Amino acid sequence: MACRNDPDDSGTATAELAVLMPSIIWLLAIVLAAGAAGLGELKAIDGAQAAARQLARGESPHRAEQVAHTVAGDRAAVTIHRRGNWVTVGVKAGGPDIVRTVLSVIPAATATARVENAAGP
Repeated sequence: MACRNDPDDSGTATAELAVLMPSIIWLLAIVLAAGAAGLGELKAIDGAQAAARQLARGESPHRAEQVAHTVAGDRAAVTIHRRGNWVTVGVKAGGPDIVRTVLSVIPAATATARVENAAGP
């Protein structure tokens, strides 16, 4: 019967942990990056919706872009396209670099709204 304190087994748990540690760190990095990507996506959606609402109410594109940056973050890229009575705002959130490094994902969203005070045909 083997004894629990067998000298041949000393240090095996440490060695196994050392082998598994890089995998655990990568798994943690992927989980954190996925959470950051999800948060970035939500910020991009909220920023695009807020900016589209501003434009629909007749605010200037500059003011709508400020609102999008306030909601989505200063690193966000904002695009505004107007077509007739409709305006579309695109926001690419400039989240943490770990998201682009680990997942190769750039959180982005668009929102479209009808301009309320636009002159109709």
